[in-house]
Amino acid sequence: MKKLILLLTLGLIAVSCDIVDEPYLQNEKTIGDFEKKVILLDFTAINCVYCPAANKVSHDLAFSYGEENVILLGAHASTLAEPKKPEDVDMRSETSTELFSKFATPTTGLPIGMINQKLKDGVRLLNFGLWDKQIIDESFLEPDLAMEMELTYNESEGTVSISVDCDYINEGSADDNLCIYVTEDSIVSPQKNNNEVIPDYVHNHVLRGSVTGTFGEQLKSGGASAGESITKEYTYKIPDGFRPNKLRFIAFVQDVNSYYIKQATAQHLHE
Repeated sequence: MKKLILLLTLGLIAVSCDIVDEPYLQNEKTIGDFEKKVILLDFTAINCVYCPAANKVSHDLAFSYGEENVILLGAHASTLAEPKKPEDVDMRSETSTELFSKFATPTTGLPIGMINQKLKDGVRLLNFGLWDKQIIDESFLEPDLAMEMELTYNESEGTVSISVDCDYINEGSADDNLCIYVTEDSIVSPQKNNNEVIPDYVHNHVLRGSVTGTFGEQLKSGGASAGESITKEYTYKIPDGFRPNKLRFIAFVQDVNSYYIKQATAQHLHE
């Protein structure tokens, strides 16, 4: 068990972007051992004035709990993600757009996020003051499977060979789909922040695309048996403009009946 103290901001106002106001509440949190990994997907945008605050919270959570336990995805979406000036990098992707269309609406205020895409008490999208508690709740859950991923980079061909092992502890489902996402770190581009623009803001965990499609590919028709191991292999061609030394691959199994993420793993291309 670990005990961590995280400074998180509470109080929520929904506008074109969501703001979190004072007071600040410092809580002592007790978490599990993270046998169940957590994906924190943050819908963000370069023209969202409160998104840097949410990005800071997600970074602090991953740093405190370990980025192998809290895996970050920054999905640039909504009309606020549209570049307005030539110096703005377009960080939108088909994957981010499809996720936003599935789980949000055109009027959904940013920043907003999901913890393992879990629907709890009728709510899936959470303001960033609530991310910590949901992460803690997920950390105590027992996983249905274990996952490992191996990456092999062919520099001359610009390709990545990906092997993912899914070892089922409990019986699986025909709704289990394997997803593999690609993120990129250290993209420097202007970012709105309250009443100013940060010209050299560093965007990390930017969701750039998917190897298997946004909602993945079925692992096994009829579902896996308890104790069964399934290995899937893919070859991914790195698109022009992506920097291999800044890429991270995130593999996860989700139940596409509920879209809940059952287990995940992540690896930087250069480790």
